[in-house]
Amino acid sequence: MKTVVFATGGTGGHIFPAVELAKTFHKKKYHTVFAGMGLKNSPYSPKNIGDIVDIDSAPFLWKNPISLVKTFWRYIKGYRQAVSLFKKVNPSLVVGFGSYHSFPILLAAYHKKIPYILYESNSVLGKINKLFCSRAICLTHELFDLPMVKPNIQSLKVKTTTFHKQDKSFTKELAREHFNLSKNLFTILIFGGSQGSKSVNELLMRSFSKLKMENIQVIHLTGKHSNRENIAGFYNKLGVKAYVKEFENNMNLAYQASDLLIARSGSTTIFEQLAFKIPALYVPLPWAADNHQLINAKYAQDILGVAQIIEQSKLNDYTLRPWIERTDEGSKQLTSMLNNLVNNGKKSTDRSLSDFLETLLKNKASS
Repeated sequence: MKTVVFATGGTGGHIFPAVELAKTFHKKKYHTVFAGMGLKNSPYSPKNIGDIVDIDSAPFLWKNPISLVKTFWRYIKGYRQAVSLFKKVNPSLVVGFGSYHSFPILLAAYHKKIPYILYESNSVLGKINKLFCSRAICLTHELFDLPMVKPNIQSLKVKTTTFHKQDKSFTKELAREHFNLSKNLFTILIFGGSQGSKSVNELLMRSFSKLKMENIQVIHLTGKHSNRENIAGFYNKLGVKAYVKEFENNMNLAYQASDLLIARSGSTTIFEQLAFKIPALYVPLPWAADNHQLINAKYAQDILGVAQIIEQSKLNDYTLRPWIERTDEGSKQLTSMLNNLVNNGKKSTDRSLSDFLETLLKNKASS
C-alpha cells in the first residue's frame, strides 16, 4: 500500500484542501498520513480517513532573538520527528499545503530525497512554498493565476475544490428553517474565516446599530475570540432574527440559506462563495502575509465580478448601507454579482489535483 503524507496545519484554509484530497486517496486504499503541529486537537482535522502525527514547529519571529532561538530548536525537533515518521511509513509522496507547519516536513523530504508536491491556494505564493518550490516536482494552484516566482518551476492549475458540499435535499427555505430562521427574509452570512474575527464583529455591530435592519436576518459565526452571548443579545435588542454561534459544523447549509456573505477573503472562502453562488462583501485581513487577502479579494471583485471589497478601516454604516438597506445601487450590484456567479460556474479547469497526483504515483511505480 502506497503512503502519501500531507504536510499541513494551522487555519482551515491550509487544512481543508488537504482533507478533501486525502478523502479521495483514502477511498482508493492509499495510506494517508496528516503531519503538522496541533492537528490532533484541531476542529478541522480529518476524522477516520488517515493517521495524524504531530510534528513540532513554530512561527518565525525575526525581531525577537530569544524567540528565534527557541523556534530554531523546535524546527530541529520537528525535522527529527519528520525523519522518524518517514522511516516508519516510507512515503511515496509528500504534499505540502503551505504555512510554517509544513516547514520541518518539507525539509526532511528534501534532505531524504522523497518527492514532494506543493499546493498554493492563495493569489500570492507563501513563504514556505516559495522556499521549497525550486525542488518540488510541481507547484499546484487553483483559482488564482500565480505570478512567476522562479524560472523553470513546473506549475499546474487544477480544478478548484471545496470542503463543504451542497446538500441538494435542502432548498434555501429548508436551510433557513434548519437555523430557526424565517423562510422568506433576506439572509446575511457573517464570519471571519476559520479563526473568526473580533475586529470585524465589533465594526459590524457598530454599523448595524445605525442602519435599517427591517426584513433582514443573520447567521453570524463569531469565532472563539468574541463573546457570542453579547452578539446574540445585540441582535435581539435590535429586533433582528439571528442565529449566532462560535463555529458551525453545517457550513454547507449556512451557505445555502444565505443571500449575501460578509467575510474575510481567505482563498477557501472565495472557493466556497463561487461553489454556492453567493454575492460577497470581503473585508481583507489587513496584516495578512504579503497582503494576500486583499489580492484574493481583488481577483473576486475585478476579474470575476462576484464581490465588493470594503477595507477594514472603511467598514462602517456608510459603506454597508447599499447592501444592508438594499438601495437601488446595492440591489443592482447584487444582481450583477449573481449573474457573474452563474457564468463563472461554467468555467473550470479539467484536471483535479487528485487525478494529477494519482497519475504521478502510478508513473513513479512503473519507472
